[in-house]
Amino acid sequence: MKTVEETVVEVIKKSGLRWMGHVLRKEDNEPVKRAWDLEVDGIRGKGRPKIAWKDMVTKESCKVGLNEEDA
Repeated sequence: MKTVEETVVEVIKKSGLRWMGHVLRKEDNEPVKRAWDLEVDGIRGKGRPKIAWKDMVTKESCKVGLNEEDA
């Protein structure tokens, strides 16, 4: 039997993958699509690097066997 925490985590992961699909299907001139491809210049501070939402969603999509072309 699944715990409540597992169920919540699964729902959040599915929502992120669904949102990624919406973003990837947008036209290239849409602001959200331009933000998806945005690379920020500069130097990060000390400490552990922040995990970007795009990196997390891409990692989760690879786990379930999806890629950007599937959107």
